[in-house]
Amino acid sequence: MKFSRVLLIGVLGLVLVSGEKKRYDGHQVLRFVPKTQDHLEVLRSIQSRSDQRTQKLDFWAEPSHLNSPVDIMVSPEQKAWLQKHADFFGLEHQVMIADVQELADSIKVGAPGTKLTWDAYYDSPEIYAWVDEITAQFPEIITTQSIGKSTEGRELMLMRINKPSDQQKVTVFLNSNIHAREWITSATTTWIFNELLTNEAYAAELDKFDFHYVPVLNPDGLAYTHNGDRLWRKTLSDHDSFWGCLGVDANRNFDKSFGGPGASSDKCSETYHGPSAFSEPETQAVRDYILANKDAIKIYFDVHSYSQLVLLPYGDTNLKPDDYADLLEKGLILENALRERHGTDYVTGTVPDLLYLASGGSFDWVKEKAGVKYSMGIELRDQGQYGFLLPASQIIASGEETLDGFLAIFNAIRDEILAGH
Repeated sequence: MKFSRVLLIGVLGLVLVSGEKKRYDGHQVLRFVPKTQDHLEVLRSIQSRSDQRTQKLDFWAEPSHLNSPVDIMVSPEQKAWLQKHADFFGLEHQVMIADVQELADSIKVGAPGTKLTWDAYYDSPEIYAWVDEITAQFPEIITTQSIGKSTEGRELMLMRINKPSDQQKVTVFLNSNIHAREWITSATTTWIFNELLTNEAYAAELDKFDFHYVPVLNPDGLAYTHNGDRLWRKTLSDHDSFWGCLGVDANRNFDKSFGGPGASSDKCSETYHGPSAFSEPETQAVRDYILANKDAIKIYFDVHSYSQLVLLPYGDTNLKPDDYADLLEKGLILENALRERHGTDYVTGTVPDLLYLASGGSFDWVKEKAGVKYSMGIELRDQGQYGFLLPASQIIASGEETLDGFLAIFNAIRDEILAGH
């Protein structure tokens, strides 16, 4: 590690090399709802002027459309500055999270080396131990492999579920935790696959689908959220930032409009796209695996949080794909099934229609470059009450509704394929 980085990290108070965890005592998450175009432009201006070098504002939900909530995490000092500017422009806000550290401390985290359960959150070693355990339980239908290694040398584990069947099967590829702080994603997906494999009520589904599943696509970042900074988003790669900033937003690193709108060239930005497409070993591994299996894979899902959205391509343009009507039809099937069990409201649409332009995204690349028609994303719970700090008590409910939704859309797509459309 370069001396300049060590020095700058010390000056900036970052926690990238010390053993201390970054704390968020007194930090709050404020919600602004822009009612006019001026409000929206003010929030965009505030976002564009802030960066990590000046203790940037962390936009949990970015300014996108009129009447769409904008969630910003602020320190006590930042709150005074932000409130002054907001008041000047008549922008009202509400406090969504009164103390970020207090909420983070209240969330149940499984101890290292303990067995995975779904009343707590876990790091990748415990998740991988569950993968090994359930593979040993069902060796005739599950195989595992490492599809690569992360920057820090952690395995990128893939679980392949392939039950012998006389029926025509459809192959699904699914990954979670591409963004480190989105703990609910791997918690939800591990619950789903545990349920599919151990609950007899779902046995018939394994006769219809093969699953290729990467539970943790960003294990370095996930580890760092456990031992360094709970709200870390990116990978932990080193691209020689003058300011000592590490990491790339892996979901801006795919080769679909790389470096375009919604991605940043600033190495300190949360949406830094990296020096080149597929600069990250994590995205390289997904690329290589999907291209090697693109003829088999018919459905791709990238699982995120939060906002409760079903996301359709494309993210990098306001133009819709030619088959958008089919995508929307299936997305609405997913949306409705997600709502059925617990009344959880989701909304379906393209990334720009619901959020913002975002280039270099995984499911855009999978659709356009790998030719997987049904390539989508999902933003899980919630809508901002807890944001990235969703209590572990909601894991099972999230798993239940998401499994309902996935089975509904997977079966609808399979029916279409069997019908020859």
